[in-house]
Amino acid sequence: MLRRIARRIVRTIRKPEEKVTPPKPSQRTAPPVEEEEELPELEVDGDGVAAWVAEGKDILFLDIREPHEINYGHIRGATLIPMNSIPQRLSEIPAAPMVVVYCAAGARSYGVAHYLREQGIPEAWSLIGGIGAWLEQDKSAWMTPPHGAPLRLTSTARLSDAAAERHGRTGAAAVRSGTIQASEKIDGVIHYVIGLPEPDGGLTRIDGLTEADLETSS
Repeated sequence: MLRRIARRIVRTIRKPEEKVTPPKPSQRTAPPVEEEEELPELEVDGDGVAAWVAEGKDILFLDIREPHEINYGHIRGATLIPMNSIPQRLSEIPAAPMVVVYCAAGARSYGVAHYLREQGIPEAWSLIGGIGAWLEQDKSAWMTPPHGAPLRLTSTARLSDAAAERHGRTGAAAVRSGTIQASEKIDGVIHYVIGLPEPDGGLTRIDGLTEADLETSS
């Protein structure tokens, strides 16, 4: 059942193929029998991830849930990219670290991990049991955005001129726009983390930002 769902997810996030003009009725033949694609073994459980952490391996948690799910809470430090945005934002996911993809239960993450393997990220793994499997290992990893935070997780924002100057993001080539990756209230003030996609790949996180440091289109 899980693999059938995963295959459907892989087909969903792959780029659509060009349409082919169907043959005339007289030319039609019986459709070929579609062979089921063999999916690789790419699942890891919470104990497995904990073992990697203990070994000092470089691990990136990738949260591919929908924004309304993510805004209830996520793993601290995770990269937040909703599933349907993965193809367009593939360059933000580094190929080097071990990428542990998680969702709510493990079905969507399986399909996305397979897709990432296809795109040249060999250490993409699906977390069995979803986000809860890791929280059983590390309850302190749970991070919930402050209630009523003006800027929602995964929304698009841009560094203000002052913030860009402070963080060395000046000049025509400097990337100043990205997505909100985390938010928390510290001493009564909401602080944000923005993820900026770099031209050569990867995502640079800038933390400690206030609402005044960020501009939005809304």
